[in-house]
Amino acid sequence: MRLVITCCDAVAAAHRRLIVHRDLKPSNILVTDGGQVKLLDFGIAKLLDEDGGETKLTGAALLMLTPAYAAPEQILGGPVTTATDVYAIGVVLFELLTGRLPHDRHAPSVVDLAMRVSRETVDRPSSVVRSSMTGLTRDRRRLARRVAGDLDTVLLKALYREPERRYASAATFADDLRRHLAGHPVAAQRDTLWYRARKMAGRHVFGVAATALILISMIAGLAGTIWQARRAGNNARAAQANARRAELVKEFLVGLFEVADPEQSGGVTVSARDLVEQGGRRLETELAGEPETQADLLETVARIDRSLGLLDPAATLAQRSLDLRRRLLPSGDAAIGRSLAALGAVRMSQGKLEEAEKRLGEAIVVLQASEPPGSLALARARSDYAQVLFWKGDLAGAEKLEREVYETIRMVLGEEHVETAVHMRNLGVLLEDMDRLDEAEQAYRKSQAVLERRLGADHVSLAQSYLNYAVLLDRRGRVSEAEPRYMRSLEVRRNRLGSAHPGTGQSLQLIALFFLHQGRLEEAEAHYREALALFRHIDPEHFEVGKCLNGLGLIASRRGDYAAAELTLRDVLALFHKVLGEQHPFYWQAKGNLARQIALQGRLDEALAAQREVLERIEVLTGSESAETADARDRLAETLLLIQKKGRGTAPTASESGPRTPEHGVRD
Repeated sequence: MRLVITCCDAVAAAHRRLIVHRDLKPSNILVTDGGQVKLLDFGIAKLLDEDGGETKLTGAALLMLTPAYAAPEQILGGPVTTATDVYAIGVVLFELLTGRLPHDRHAPSVVDLAMRVSRETVDRPSSVVRSSMTGLTRDRRRLARRVAGDLDTVLLKALYREPERRYASAATFADDLRRHLAGHPVAAQRDTLWYRARKMAGRHVFGVAATALILISMIAGLAGTIWQARRAGNNARAAQANARRAELVKEFLVGLFEVADPEQSGGVTVSARDLVEQGGRRLETELAGEPETQADLLETVARIDRSLGLLDPAATLAQRSLDLRRRLLPSGDAAIGRSLAALGAVRMSQGKLEEAEKRLGEAIVVLQASEPPGSLALARARSDYAQVLFWKGDLAGAEKLEREVYETIRMVLGEEHVETAVHMRNLGVLLEDMDRLDEAEQAYRKSQAVLERRLGADHVSLAQSYLNYAVLLDRRGRVSEAEPRYMRSLEVRRNRLGSAHPGTGQSLQLIALFFLHQGRLEEAEAHYREALALFRHIDPEHFEVGKCLNGLGLIASRRGDYAAAELTLRDVLALFHKVLGEQHPFYWQAKGNLARQIALQGRLDEALAAQREVLERIEVLTGSESAETADARDRLAETLLLIQKKGRGTAPTASESGPRTPEHGVRD
């Protein structure tokens, strides 16, 4: 600021000699090693009229000026005065303080530049300092506070579009800058008693502080006594409420674990699953008089129930938590967002994708408005939403969202945290399904290494890692490496989760598909039927039911029973249409499998029309280079060969397609 004041003094000296510079900019202002300011390049300077009045800018000069630092009247063809140089100095000071110019004057032509200048406005410099950098440093925050107020006002006055509203001369601009540095009132501010008092206080800090301390001490006795009494009362009430809440939670948990006492259980071993089931039932009655505590515990138990595969109880408890919080809390409270997220996650596990998408979308809106940046609750809700997008066929949207979630989790929890590794694995699944196999394998390896270091190789979370990696190895033709990982995934889940958990069903279904591709039909059928029973118990319309039926239909086809395969695949198509809709690739893959059975029974025209429609829709949904599109081309080619032969000879063999079903990572 002191250098700019010196610059103003030099410009004022030129103005007194009736010279206006007209091209002031940083490259024309030299500061020597000794701190002296020298103005350079008066190449387009102009003598003012002898009476000190205005002069017009010539067309040649317009071509020579620097638009970024030029006053509006120079570009718009207005008269040039001493206020023109004031504007340029204001631009230089604005740039020095904020790191950027006060306006964007990049334009393809002179006409466009003039239109832009005629509409431009200038932001407060302090606002620019705050917004120009993410993650403001302490020095930047201090600078923003220093610029705010008088200096904002002084600079904005120098940068008015209308010359008559600016400082009349460089000298008056310099004078206001000096007054600001000295702590005196500036001419640019509206003169009020309060403003003058505040500036005086700034110049006489110690005297004003001493006076204020005397006044404060006179008031402090009475005001302090009243405030402390009120605060003590509020604290006592809050402490009492928190103590009561903690005692209720303790009593509930102690009572819950007492169920495991052999004298109460009759010597029967009580599992964690039994405890959670009892807890869910007791919550409804024992904490009825404490609805906020009840809502917190209902959400917690709902999440645990979901992890244990108790999806119907989980949905009931999550809905109850949401209902309580909506009744007790304002609509934008973060706790409501957490209940919505819990309910959405349960609905996704139940295969109810439309409701899951709705609930998770509502949760994200609430949490974005109520939670701070880096919120883990928000990140987890966004990850669940990405999983819903995955199941609905929006791979690009799911990958983008899950990558953002992974970066948030990594920044908050660190590279070696279990949750960071789980979200890296989730990202790997999406990369794999987008056929970015090298990136997916790298993500799987890195994630699995972290999880094994932190949890041990037998932890249930590793079952998902083994399964994901097995699917990838299978796709890459490394069958001998894939099979033991498939079986290890199932072993860990059976031991840790039991035979009725969705995770166990997931391993069963993918192992069955692996055996189907290997031609091991008996093993494939056994695993498909076990998975089918498991998912039907969860929900007869779970989309996993459709995947299991699809596999059983393909097994019937491999055995030559094309009519039975057709009936089964029609059931698959109806289920996928209801649950996933026609925008999901699974629907069209199932329709392609169905058309193949129709062709193998000799209804070739019907099959050909269906296969052409399938190829067209699959290519739109997944891209021309995807594995799904390649499968659809194979099926269409097979149908064309059958038509060509018209029953002469045997049908060419082709391996039926999935649908392909690499799974999105399940959180533990």
